[in-house]
Amino acid sequence: MSHPTIGTRILRWFSDSFGLRGSKNIASWGAAGALAYYFIYLPEQKRAQEVLAQREAAKRFAIEKGIQDMDRARPIPDPQDTGLIKGVKAGEQAQQSRTNSSNSNSNSNDTQ
Repeated sequence: MSHPTIGTRILRWFSDSFGLRGSKNIASWGAAGALAYYFIYLPEQKRAQEVLAQREAAKRFAIEKGIQDMDRARPIPDPQDTGLIKGVKAGEQAQQSRTNSSNSNSNSNDTQ
């Protein structure tokens, strides 16, 4: 009983895994690959080139109009403006605002 060589093991694994058993099977895999290339890969590449051309045209248009440096990032809200201060500073700021409002109320009463 002879042991199969490494090359035979690889060929057997390849034929079992991919179904390559003879020249007809290899030809069918080649035809399937060619069809996939022409019906899947080439249209995707063409679409990618069209998108790239559209982006380049939009970039040229923006440069001509002078809007190429427009910042499209969303602004980060300042917690001081929105009143979202938390912790010890929140209590201190609340006390300061109360004292400022009471001072402004007493000043407005004095002027009347």
